[in-house]
Amino acid sequence: MSVAIQNDDDREFIAELYRSKYRIWFKEAYKLTQDRHAAEDIINDVFVKLFSKIDVLREIGCYKSTGYIVKSIRNTCKRYLKNKAKGGYPVDFYNDDNMANIPDSFNTEKTVFYRLDREVFAKVFNTLPDFEQDFIIKSFFENLSDREIAAQTGMKYNNIRTYRCRLVNKLKKLCSKESEVKKHG
Repeated sequence: MSVAIQNDDDREFIAELYRSKYRIWFKEAYKLTQDRHAAEDIINDVFVKLFSKIDVLREIGCYKSTGYIVKSIRNTCKRYLKNKAKGGYPVDFYNDDNMANIPDSFNTEKTVFYRLDREVFAKVFNTLPDFEQDFIIKSFFENLSDREIAAQTGMKYNNIRTYRCRLVNKLKKLCSKESEVKKHG
């Protein structure tokens, strides 16, 4: 991390930002990714990108810089999750750790249908405009309140629930159509 920064003062400034609130950074990244290693990698990536923003971080002060970094971590997590959903990372199902986590009440048929539903949803979700994708992520994956969503998107607070309901209905219809296409090929 310190190789890219030539000035010792700047290096110490970034290192102190990293160390002083690491628990906040990790909590935010882990909350979204649910993966310890991914959360740590995302935090490191964000701080590498912050090297070019040292002057801005100094200028805006401690409290605003914390918010700025948290927002950067959230955005990086969203990109990570979006790329992960598109890429479909391979899983070794026969790994001993994975086999030990399968409950006795495991139902293969339900699991297959659930996986198909998730694949259909992922395909449909990726066809939505960025604003709608972002709205779904804020509502269901980040669990933001309606007020927080209104503040972040600029929508009126009173319209959030109606918009969410319409968007969920739109997703249901698109998923239903996609399932039929997949089923009848």
